[in-house]
Amino acid sequence: MTATVFATVGMSVEPMAPRDGRAGGRAELRLVRQGAVEPRDQGLIARQLANLATYPWTVGRPLGWGETVSFDDDVPTFPGCRSVFLAGPWEYGQAGSIDTTTEPVRVINVVPISDAERTRALSARPEAFFSELLDARDVFAPPAAKG
Repeated sequence: MTATVFATVGMSVEPMAPRDGRAGGRAELRLVRQGAVEPRDQGLIARQLANLATYPWTVGRPLGWGETVSFDDDVPTFPGCRSVFLAGPWEYGQAGSIDTTTEPVRVINVVPISDAERTRALSARPEAFFSELLDARDVFAPPAAKG
């Protein structure tokens, strides 16, 4: 499978402040897109990921595994996906954190989801929702259009 991996670099320089019982700590984001991605689309995806990386400081709430974040528009190259599910590791050997000299940095996988998937994510336990999603479709590609 050909894939393009996008990752933030620098989000973990400052820890996210804890709030409302949510852990703060340090994190970086990773998004995987199946297939070749045109240079213009690479820039659009990178910009969306960079904007998401500022969320803890612009909204004042840390990001963590099992959460959803919604946007005004579709995630670039993921038509019909205006939200993302933030996942921890789901494959054997996939790193959940990276050790640094300061403190561990959580790796948060960004998975674009449709409105119907978002509705399900908000009503289910995060682990159950993501397990069902992994069984239902390739999370590196946009959901199949209903037609």
